[in-house]
Amino acid sequence: MDVSQIIDGMQIDWSPDGTRVVFASMADRTNLPNDVLYIMDADGTGLRELAYWCYEPRWSPNGDLILCTHGGRIYVLDPNQDYTEDTNKFFSSSLQLPGGWRSSWMGHWAWSPTGKEIAISLDSGIYIINPDSSSPRCVVEDSIEDNMWISWSPDSCWIVYYDGEIKAANVVDRSQRIIAQRGGWPSWSLTTNKIAYFVSDRFRRFDDTQTLPTEIRIYDFETDKTQSIDMDKIEVNHNVICPLVWSPDSRELAFEATKLRLFRKSSTHVYILNIETKNLMQLSDGSHASDASIRWSPDGSQIALCSTADFRTRIYSVRGTQ
Repeated sequence: MDVSQIIDGMQIDWSPDGTRVVFASMADRTNLPNDVLYIMDADGTGLRELAYWCYEPRWSPNGDLILCTHGGRIYVLDPNQDYTEDTNKFFSSSLQLPGGWRSSWMGHWAWSPTGKEIAISLDSGIYIINPDSSSPRCVVEDSIEDNMWISWSPDSCWIVYYDGEIKAANVVDRSQRIIAQRGGWPSWSLTTNKIAYFVSDRFRRFDDTQTLPTEIRIYDFETDKTQSIDMDKIEVNHNVICPLVWSPDSRELAFEATKLRLFRKSSTHVYILNIETKNLMQLSDGSHASDASIRWSPDGSQIALCSTADFRTRIYSVRGTQ
């Protein structure tokens, strides 16, 4: 597998047109100052600082804004601005939660495909809010402390999430549907009504001898039917599979597969699975641990994989290999 580029940073995200990337520099082992959010042209030129002490950047679908976190809050930044000199300018960009309330716990957040709304999971439920902090509303009022993932439907009308069960919630009328009573890391396809999630009993046991199946399941939201892909049969004998990241054309899933071992080092590999052919491509060799920051380029020709072994991001060329 060809590595076309190495970036001294983590948590990378591409701009929707693929011309720029945003990433965080987070460790002394990189060549860049720590805890800085950077923007750079995709070819490696034009590096500049965007903000300090910010992490987990997410570019908006229309490319005009970037979400990031700082001190337990979410900030909405203009990628063409510089927030490093003016602290008032930076703090004024904070997303204002309902009533100014600051959650003691924050699970996940995600742009809607239209870029007009943001979904946020807090310790009191899931909220929808506009990027300018207007029109906040709660669509799920349950305590969801286990939830670590929100994914939008392509039409921006539904979200899928986990709270012990995998559920979908309509962001307009708040109606809900149970997708599955067990599983994890639900992810809605970018272009279809299919939801991917994984099911495994192994991670509860830490037992290398267990033969219980690990599956990726594809749920069709229109037909209410589920397709199961037994990962053991295609030689992925691992306990936990996460996250499930759809390719832009919805033909493939990228994911981490981790073998949990009691009192022994866990191994992590990163794979790309073709949903139709079941062909599997392994990206990483398990010599380093990943932090679940898997990102496809907008055209699907490359994939970014961050490593906690050296705090760097490697860009792999993946198209034409399956």
